[in-house]
Amino acid sequence: MPLLGFILFTVASYGLKGTAEYFAILIGGLLGAAFRLVLAVALFASPIMAFICVMRNECANAAFWLVSGVVLYVVGQAFKTVPTAEELQQKELERERKRIEDEAQMEK
Repeated sequence: MPLLGFILFTVASYGLKGTAEYFAILIGGLLGAAFRLVLAVALFASPIMAFICVMRNECANAAFWLVSGVVLYVVGQAFKTVPTAEELQQKELERERKRIEDEAQMEK
C-alpha cells in the first residue's frame, strides 16, 4: 500500500513523463549499485581463489580464476557508464531548477 501512495505522489509531482523518467533513473541506479557490489565481490574473490588453486597445485583452475577476474574487470569497465548517486542527485536538482523556472515564466 505505501508503494502505491509513493507512485501516485510521484505521478502527481512529476506528471506521467517525469514519473517514467524518475523511475527509470531510480531503477538504473539500484541496478548499477547491485552490479558494482557483485563485481567488487567477484574481483576480490577471483585472485583469492586463484591463489588457493596454486597452493593446491591446480594450475588449470588457477588460470581459470585469473582469466575470469580479468574478464570481470573488462565487463565492469564497459558498464561504468551507469549513473552514480551524485549524478542522479545532480539531475534531480537540475529538474527542480527547471520546474521553478517554468513556474516563474508562467506567472509572467
